[in-house]
Amino acid sequence: MSRTDTAPDTEARTGEGKKGKKGKLLMIVGAVVVIGLGAFVGLKVFGGGSEDAETAAAEAEATEESADGEVLELDTITTVVGGEGDLARVSLALVLSEDAIADTVSSRLPVVKDATVREVARSNSQQLLTPDGADDLRARLKDRTDEIYADGEVLRVLITELVVQ
Repeated sequence: MSRTDTAPDTEARTGEGKKGKKGKLLMIVGAVVVIGLGAFVGLKVFGGGSEDAETAAAEAEATEESADGEVLELDTITTVVGGEGDLARVSLALVLSEDAIADTVSSRLPVVKDATVREVARSNSQQLLTPDGADDLRARLKDRTDEIYADGEVLRVLITELVVQ
């Protein structure tokens, strides 16, 4: 028997021919694509896209709350996070009550910025990266603005950007 005579028998016994090899290759490539797509979606939904997700959520909240009063955006603040040497870039917006006067609120914005720097300095960078940490910072900033604007001019503090490096 020549070598060409045994090759078809070998392929028949192993079940592998050109079609079988291509099928396995397609299955492997398909599996890699599905796993990659799953990882991408998982990162976007559960953590990789947190900055974009938080910004989108804050914009949605600002839109919802804007019916109550004007939304006043503060300049972006870059400061050191709690003695760790990490930096945080924070942008805020204040949702004002219907009867609040933007000029009156604006005159005290430097005090709000100072409070923001102090609260970020009291934070932990790892904690700030979590949704609970951002919620905690937002709540502390709301408490501080309640002290600064004792007449209730600020209904809500929105974190429109939070990046920690």
